Amino acid sequence: MRKISILGYNENNYVTETMLDRLIQWPARAGILFMVFLLLTETANSQECALKLQEAQAQFDRGRVELVPDLLTPCLNSGGFTKEDGLMAYKLLIQSLLLDDKNADADAVMLRFLSRNPEYEVTAADYSGFVYLRTKYKVLPRLYLSAQTGLNYTYLTGHSEKSLSSLPPGISYSREPFNVYAGVEGAIPVTGKMALAAGISYSASSFRYTENMMNFGTVLYRESQSRLEIPVSVVYKFAGFRDVDLYVRGGAGYVFNLTANAEASFTTSDINNGFNRTGENLDRRDSRIKSDIFIHAGLGGRVKIPRGYITAELRTLSGLRNQVAGLSDPGNLEYYYFYTDDNFRINIAGLTVGYTFIFYKPTKTQGQ
Repeated sequence: MRKISILGYNENNYVTETMLDRLIQWPARAGILFMVFLLLTETANSQECALKLQEAQAQFDRGRVELVPDLLTPCLNSGGFTKEDGLMAYKLLIQSLLLDDKNADADAVMLRFLSRNPEYEVTAADYSGFVYLRTKYKVLPRLYLSAQTGLNYTYLTGHSEKSLSSLPPGISYSREPFNVYAGVEGAIPVTGKMALAAGISYSASSFRYTENMMNFGTVLYRESQSRLEIPVSVVYKFAGFRDVDLYVRGGAGYVFNLTANAEASFTTSDINNGFNRTGENLDRRDSRIKSDIFIHAGLGGRVKIPRGYITAELRTLSGLRNQVAGLSDPGNLEYYYFYTDDNFRINIAGLTVGYTFIFYKPTKTQGQ
């Protein structure tokens, strides 16, 4: 058995490997024991609450409805019921309160029930009093909170094919479709079909510039940007069937350019008139505007799932400002790679998928 120094300078500060192993393993073992304890406690609590539900049902069947609240309320407050037993307990409690002429208490329990189960639909097996009271309440969405991710496809507009060449330039732009997009959004319903939305998202874009420089070489320039978008929009549901809705959106927003990095290279086609110039990483933030204004639109669909939606959307975004700031010294880009900035605006087309969680607000119908 080896001794291991834990401080390295005092021979009294030694522990054996076995002791060190025990010190390392103890937190893991303690965590496992704690998890087992919680699981056993929850199981025992669920079993005890299930027995309380059976007893409450028996007392209800005997007509002793005044005993039901004391039997069920502690387990409802502690969350000791399973999902199915909890639904049964709420319905039994509400029916008992109504039969005991405690209408105000029944209203309070119904609000709590609908807050926790806003999408519950009554069945033929439900108590008549519960069903009647449920009709006195409406449950409407108050907030949609979404998270999306997807891919961007960047394309440029507004360029004028500016070049250092004395001949008509042979310039082409190509796109790179696999740029990452991720964001969150909140939407407040205005009507049953319309909502106002605002969000914040991270968006990457990139493009390639290629030019045949006077037939003696090829200029290749690739730029990638990362951006922070803040869009606002109006979302309108124009069609729906079963659990599927179709919607459109339109709006505007503001974008902050976070980074702008580029790689440049020049490949000669005539070894007698130059040499290949390999690429290097360039920071272009000084040459780009700091922010932009954009308009955007989208067409999407969403599938209803419990408490939310799974969404898919085609989106477009059009920048309104020229991206070239024109403030920095072109340096190696012009004198070494024969590249000069051309005016351009960034536009994006993309596909996103996401998840939307619905926050509901139950209210009692006025006049009831």
